[in-house]
Amino acid sequence: MNKLICTLLPAALVAGCAVGSSGPYDETPDFAPVSYKSVCLLANPDVKIPRVMEAVEAGLKRGGAEVKRIAAGSGTLVCPFVITYDLPSDDGIVSSIRFQSFEHGIPRLDAAGRAPKGKALTIAAVEAYAAEFLNRASRRGKPAEAEKAPEAEKPVTASTFRSVPNWQAGQKSTE
Repeated sequence: MNKLICTLLPAALVAGCAVGSSGPYDETPDFAPVSYKSVCLLANPDVKIPRVMEAVEAGLKRGGAEVKRIAAGSGTLVCPFVITYDLPSDDGIVSSIRFQSFEHGIPRLDAAGRAPKGKALTIAAVEAYAAEFLNRASRRGKPAEAEKAPEAEKPVTASTFRSVPNWQAGQKSTE
């Protein structure tokens, strides 16, 4: 009996390892660079205000992207670069919008834009935050280029994503 166990155990272990391995896997497509100028906008079925998706789309277009809407439930692997959004509410008041980007299905950037304290988020703010989110997503991992740009060419942006954007603060944009 011991001889049988000693013979079968190593054979089973070797067979088990061979079953799980099918050769090398090329991960290059999973991490290939994406074009931030081609965005798939994933609909959120929990957001019942149609103008929100229109405002997000308009903001992404203002940021220079070609936008393709994709239906809720399509998943994040439909396109190389996918953005979705959510409108969390506090006591029935929508005061922020949350964006999430995916590159080849992998979550990359998550950010929120807020309305001024005590106020509700406007459609114009949603559009402005969408444009700023796209700008941040496209600059992610490229800080050296932004630092090399001359002062006159740097875009005027809020110091943090959650702070008051230029259009709200009354500053003129350089766009």
